[in-house]
Amino acid sequence: MVVIPLYPENKPVTPVKSVNLISGMRKVLITLFVCLQLILTQACLDSFQDHDVNPVEQPYYALEGTVIDEAYDAFVSQAMISITMTYAHTGEWYEGGWTQSKQMRSDSLGHYRFDSLYLGQYLLKVWQDDELSYSNQIDFFQYADRVYDIIIPDPDMMLSGQISSCTSSGLLSEVSVFLTPVELWDGAVMNPRETRTETSGQFVFKDIYPGDYLLQAFRRDLYARSEYIRVLDDSTKHMIYDFCMGFYKFD
Repeated sequence: MVVIPLYPENKPVTPVKSVNLISGMRKVLITLFVCLQLILTQACLDSFQDHDVNPVEQPYYALEGTVIDEAYDAFVSQAMISITMTYAHTGEWYEGGWTQSKQMRSDSLGHYRFDSLYLGQYLLKVWQDDELSYSNQIDFFQYADRVYDIIIPDPDMMLSGQISSCTSSGLLSEVSVFLTPVELWDGAVMNPRETRTETSGQFVFKDIYPGDYLLQAFRRDLYARSEYIRVLDDSTKHMIYDFCMGFYKFD
């Protein structure tokens, strides 16, 4: 057996095969790393294309649901529904556009569907027998179709009160009382109401919704009274609001 010294005559020997092997492994690792990066990059692009990118030429989202009358707990068929865009959504991966207003009628089961919508905010309105019965702003920002059931609120609240003189204990009759909606909740819609106090000084507003109102009272010989009130939906379904009014002082 011949023994070859590692460093004959103190001269180092270059391990050629080892260097070639390490260099080859390095190239393989670099190639694998580059391929993995390309695969991950393409997967990310595909993910964004599938979920977040909606080109301006392709408004493909849909909004659908059912129209329900809360008072009768029943579907509302042949209701006229309109949708109007009030804000167009744009984002880093999304370039939205403006959707034109659309209208349709619910089917026999109260179902409706609006196709080809851009993301954004919409004003949704419902008419029953040519009377506006629902109006609500909805957000539509998810990159997917949305289900939204329209529940027309039941006007099951009542507001009453008694108007008296601020200077005596007398009750005031023939006072004109006005109730004007400021902001109703849950899409409720109501026109301003008017009534007059009876001899007992009492006024009553039936079939109203929870929300904020402006309450006003007038009579020619009295100082006008104006109050902002909030009607809350509690278990009694009846809010009582008493107040007094002062007489004009004539010289």
